[in-house]
Amino acid sequence: MVSRLLEAVEALKRKAPVADKKTAFWSAYKTLADEHDKEFQQRYSTDLDTALIFAGLFSAVDSAFIIQIQPEIRPHGTRLVVLVAQNLLYLSLFSTLLAALLAVLGKQWLMHYLSAGERGTIEARGLERQRKFDGLRKWKFDVVMQTFPLLLQIGLFLFSAALSIYLWRVHMSLAIIVLSFTSLGFMSYTALLVSAIVDPDSPFQTPLAPLVVSLIPTSLWSMSRLFFNRLTRAFFWLFQCFFPVFSSPRVGTRNLLPIFLNGQLKYGRSEPDGATAIFDAPFPASSPEVPAVSWVLETSTDPWMIELAAEMVVDLQWSSTMDVRPQLNRLQDSLLRCFDFLRTSDGTSVLIGTLDGMTLPAIHLGQAYCALRWVLRSGNFQQPSQQIFHYAHTDIQMLRPELANVVRNLAGEPAVITDPEQELTTKWALRVIPSIVYTDSTSRIKNLEYFLDQFNEEIPTLDSQSFTDYLLCISSFLSAPSTSDMSWMDKREFQSTLLGHIFNGILTHLEIKKISMHTTARIIDTTGRLARKEGNYVWHYSNSYSDRQSMIHQFCSSLPQTDGWVDVVLATGLLTETYYPDIASCSGNTLWIYKALESVNKSTEDYQWDSRTPKWAVPGPISTSAACLLLQDNVADWYRDDQMSLILQEASVWSALISAALKNSHLHKQCIQLGNILVSISDWKPFLLEELSSWITIFFCQEAKSSPS
Repeated sequence: MVSRLLEAVEALKRKAPVADKKTAFWSAYKTLADEHDKEFQQRYSTDLDTALIFAGLFSAVDSAFIIQIQPEIRPHGTRLVVLVAQNLLYLSLFSTLLAALLAVLGKQWLMHYLSAGERGTIEARGLERQRKFDGLRKWKFDVVMQTFPLLLQIGLFLFSAALSIYLWRVHMSLAIIVLSFTSLGFMSYTALLVSAIVDPDSPFQTPLAPLVVSLIPTSLWSMSRLFFNRLTRAFFWLFQCFFPVFSSPRVGTRNLLPIFLNGQLKYGRSEPDGATAIFDAPFPASSPEVPAVSWVLETSTDPWMIELAAEMVVDLQWSSTMDVRPQLNRLQDSLLRCFDFLRTSDGTSVLIGTLDGMTLPAIHLGQAYCALRWVLRSGNFQQPSQQIFHYAHTDIQMLRPELANVVRNLAGEPAVITDPEQELTTKWALRVIPSIVYTDSTSRIKNLEYFLDQFNEEIPTLDSQSFTDYLLCISSFLSAPSTSDMSWMDKREFQSTLLGHIFNGILTHLEIKKISMHTTARIIDTTGRLARKEGNYVWHYSNSYSDRQSMIHQFCSSLPQTDGWVDVVLATGLLTETYYPDIASCSGNTLWIYKALESVNKSTEDYQWDSRTPKWAVPGPISTSAACLLLQDNVADWYRDDQMSLILQEASVWSALISAALKNSHLHKQCIQLGNILVSISDWKPFLLEELSSWITIFFCQEAKSSPS
């Protein structure tokens, strides 16, 4: 007894942490799978053994009656009653032998399934086992196994019918007795079958009930249940009228335990602005670990295993058509057990903090829940997490920063940690923020400004994938994203598509006056600062530079020229950091360029410059991005234009470009090419002579760099 108690205590202890979360998950998966498969084998092995024993005994009884009646079968002149009885007996014997054969095959199928995962790494064995388990569910293994006892039941019914028919010829009294008990048994079986079909909570489940339910159409099924309920109430009413002594005062009353009543969550329609898919490429295949993680979340009740599965959820590609509501419900239930809530007088729950030792599980469970929350975007309703995680802002500061970030996102706030020490949490937040549901465009724009506020102090270091997630975040504030777009794990190939969608969304909101020029400038400025930070490698595809330049040009040419539009134009310089000589010429009306430069040139004295704004039309040093912009082939006509050249000359652009090229060697080639163009323009020669020595220095530096060593 003591040894068993010690084993139980040891099993309940939290397992030692494993450095690799994949290894930890697959180890836990193997433990859970072994327990499940052992129970699975015992259940079906017992059923199959019972079916084989019953089939053997029943076939012997069937054979005895067939032998008894066989002498009465003649080529001609056999009585119809005898012939029908013998045919039914043969059918009964055949169904019994077929059930026995299938039971033997079932034993082999079971052994084939249990042989999964005998070789390879623990991950390979787990994937093989999950693949076979998914095959069981796909091919309705449970339904097939339930047909074995159904065949035996059919055989028993045919035998009883044959016996009743044959005894009618021998003696009527014997036939009546057998027929009465056969009819009583058939009626009882039918009543039990109906109870199992009508009420899923009925304990009298039979193998035929699930098959009948699946064959009945939904509309006919609802009508039949309604008719059955009315018929039952009418029967009980008549029973009370004629037999009041046996009537119960509870007959016909409402269910005293409404928790057992069947109910379905009603989902509303999509948001009024209509989410449309942005990505037009074929949807990527799900990660191979998805079925295993999904099964653990559905099956396991061990908090430690659920936490391990939750850690895996964040890094996997999930299908956009997969119903993950069972997994979400399990994650939410486990997540709520990690927190301590205070019930207020108005009935709401206020988050106080986490229970002892539950901070790390709460982070993992919350991150997994948010990572799968995109599936709920199919309905316009408030998510359960947003209803539960109402909290006081003073209390949230007491939580660990990563957990506070999770709780804010659960409550509907697009919170991002920009601390360099929390890079993984930052990347997670950028991925899950588009899944937050907002009621209207006003609330989205309000949360957009809150989202941008978090990048004022610290610019995080992002890889290309996380930067694309950031672009989707901005896009989701401007218009509701689709479920399929949010479910993409790697969205790097859609950077240019997202940028164009953002520009179109900004122009649409500016047209209907839902967004200000100040917010527009902040969006572009923040995007540029993220792209320019040292260590960020955000642009994934080289051809996106050409698309990006063209989109920026068209966007600026389409801006309404109201207060603050110059700030937006200047902020676009942050998106043109790197020069590429093969960039195609920009399309669109170029009038905005003249107006922007003229506006800046007139306001150089009283304009309040932001430290991050590229001063590419103001005398003095210019930023690298401004130099790249002014050295491109597609802006060479600016220097030939009469009005534009005067603005550029007054701003001492050539002197500023020479200074920038002396500090940045990658600008040498472009600066030399531009100088060759300006030499042929008489108005520019005096400016070239002023910087002749510096230009020659740049020329020789470029020659030395390009000559072979």
